[in-house]
Amino acid sequence: MIHTSLDLATAGKLQSTEGGTITIEADLTCTLRTGEDAQEEQAGLLTAAINAKYAYLEEAQRLAFGSLFAGYTPEQRETFWAQVGEAEKFTADNQTPTPFLSGRAAREGVELQTIVAEVLAMAGYAKAVNGDIYGEFRALTRQLADVDPAGDYAAELDKLNLIVW
Repeated sequence: MIHTSLDLATAGKLQSTEGGTITIEADLTCTLRTGEDAQEEQAGLLTAAINAKYAYLEEAQRLAFGSLFAGYTPEQRETFWAQVGEAEKFTADNQTPTPFLSGRAAREGVELQTIVAEVLAMAGYAKAVNGDIYGEFRALTRQLADVDPAGDYAAELDKLNLIVW
């Protein structure tokens, strides 16, 4: 059995107690070096590389989602979807109370409809971008699921190296 330790903070280097090393570069390209060509060790190293690649994909997804609202305060981010809910309800029935949006409109000195339009425009953008980010993550993790640690070592390593955010 192969034991590995993972340190993503220092260049994504994985070390096998059996002497094999996997280095994952910033572009997520993997280089595997083994002390011997044992099939079990190669499968273990590929499994470790798959797990490390998945961790990198999760982090890339998290950073992409975070960048969407990067210019907004935490309070703005926390209230955004509540504002969207009010705007959608107001669009369906303009008699619906909109305490948050009405307060914003009054404070900003603009019509409620202006705030509603701005919120809905940003919501449309946010939904599209969120869909793109999530879709990219799912597509890459599906490719990752196709990498078979028990398969041909070189071919599976090539498949793994093609998975880049």
